[in-house]
Amino acid sequence: VWEASGHVSSFSDPLLDCKECKMRHRADNLIDDFNPDAHADGMTKEEMFQYIKDNSIPCPNCGKHNFT
Repeated sequence: VWEASGHVSSFSDPLLDCKECKMRHRADNLIDDFNPDAHADGMTKEEMFQYIKDNSIPCPNCGKHNFT
C-alpha cells in the first residue's frame, strides 16, 4: 500500500554513520536531542549536516564527533 500510493519514494531520512562505533543516526534526531529549539524539521539535509558539524554534536552511542 505504501509503495502503491507513492509514500515510500517521498521518504528521505537524513542519516549519518558514526565512523567510530558504526552506529547510524538520523540527523534530525541528533539535532533535536542536542537542541530542541533548533527546529531541525525546517532544515534542509545540507543545513542539518552543517549544524551537526558546526556544533560538534557527538554520537549518542560513543560520544565521538566522527560522522560520514
